[in-house]
Amino acid sequence: MGNPLGITAHSAVTASGQPAGVVVVALSPGGPADSAGLREGDVITEVDGQQTPTPGALTAVLAGLKPGQQVKVTYLRSDASHTATVTLGSLAS
Repeated sequence: MGNPLGITAHSAVTASGQPAGVVVVALSPGGPADSAGLREGDVITEVDGQQTPTPGALTAVLAGLKPGQQVKVTYLRSDASHTATVTLGSLAS
């Protein structure tokens, strides 16, 4: 899906319109995020210890990482915070 997590994502915002993270709207079946247990509707808030309040911030964090690298992804599901270890794919994965 064009990024190392294998997701398509959009901005998530708070009730006041502030950036709240990146909501997963689609996953590549068998891709890195799917394999780590993330689901559509999850809101990614951090990757590799760096906050990801917007899709641009997520892209910037991922640009500094390498395919095959294992990173911690923090996300919200049903208002609860979770962490998964994701093995990054390539930009083409």
